Amino acid sequence: MEKGIGGHPFPHFNVPLTFRGKFVVTIHDMLMHRSRGLSATTLPAPLYFLKRLGYRIVFDNAVRKSYSILAPSQSVKDELIAEYNLSPDKIKVTYEGFDKKISGGNNIDMPKPYFVFTGNAYPHKNLQGLIKAIKALNTKSEHKVFLAIASARNIFTQRVEKLILDTGAKDYVKILGFVPDEKLGSLYKNSIGFVFPSFSEGFGLPGLEALASGTLLLASNIKVFREIYGDNALYFDPKDVESIVVAMNMALSVGSDARKNKISKSIRFVNKYSWAKMAEETLNIYYESCNSLRPGK
Repeated sequence: MEKGIGGHPFPHFNVPLTFRGKFVVTIHDMLMHRSRGLSATTLPAPLYFLKRLGYRIVFDNAVRKSYSILAPSQSVKDELIAEYNLSPDKIKVTYEGFDKKISGGNNIDMPKPYFVFTGNAYPHKNLQGLIKAIKALNTKSEHKVFLAIASARNIFTQRVEKLILDTGAKDYVKILGFVPDEKLGSLYKNSIGFVFPSFSEGFGLPGLEALASGTLLLASNIKVFREIYGDNALYFDPKDVESIVVAMNMALSVGSDARKNKISKSIRFVNKYSWAKMAEETLNIYYESCNSLRPGK
């Protein structure tokens, strides 16, 4: 959809401030609205606050001047409406998909039993709560239970490594660094469960990957996760370490037959999400917007 046809698609909020045409923008999440403070950056304070100012100017411009907005979940749509007082009709929900090839893969050497987390180590991911939970779980367990963290190494994983040492959890937590897609499937499948302790997200793709790979899902009881995963997750309060521990114990206590049934049900469930379906819905919205924006419409 080009400007000359009636509009322009922007797959991210970084619409140039000088752009004067009609456009449709995709807003994937509002994490930077929620995640504030120097713990969420590697920049010195003056540059960080300058970056945040620029972010808000560009983000607000994209939201307010767009003809239509695409969001990956109803939760993000609701956040946008509340923040910017938008008409619900302006925002269309197009659910994302996940890479189904991840459900296979080669084994990674990891002691069992273990839980797994994959993703970046930004503060909103709440790895602090997860690490405290695995330490608390092991203080009450007769046998060691481990946590594998698959996250590309950077300043944020360095902070997590320090946290592991400070909390005395080094005997239970292993940071694997970056794990390629061809190995993620086995990492998920051989785990007790994938733990997703985030305070905020726009969708929740890793949880779908984990379910498709054949493991249990333990997730924060935030609105977006309940929307995306339905009854296919064990939910907990991400702000309460004991609540995370309870969910972990529930996953550990699931019997073999019950686990197989739950995983089988979840694998069927995740098939409702696909990139092909999202692409088709997105193109339809682009075409509708094009027709609405044609001269004389």
